[in-house]
Amino acid sequence: MFNVCSSVKEGLPYSIIAAMQAGLPIVATKVGGNGELIIDGSEGILVPPSDPEKLAEGIIALLDKPDGQNLGQKAREKAIKKFQFGCYG
Repeated sequence: MFNVCSSVKEGLPYSIIAAMQAGLPIVATKVGGNGELIIDGSEGILVPPSDPEKLAEGIIALLDKPDGQNLGQKAREKAIKKFQFGCYG
């Protein structure tokens, strides 16, 4: 399981924060606050906006990545430290 955020315009998306809290690997476009939330290659995969081919490549890379759950775990650790709302269960 993973999260995809394909926005072309974004503020600071709660959907990504919730996915981080859940420890899900994330593929997102590099717009708005997405790049502030996710470090590309370390906590998720960032791709250019309005580029469906790159988005598909990011999803495939995540599916092929043996340590994909590692990305989700690192994102979760960051969310726990930085965000004080929601459930960390």
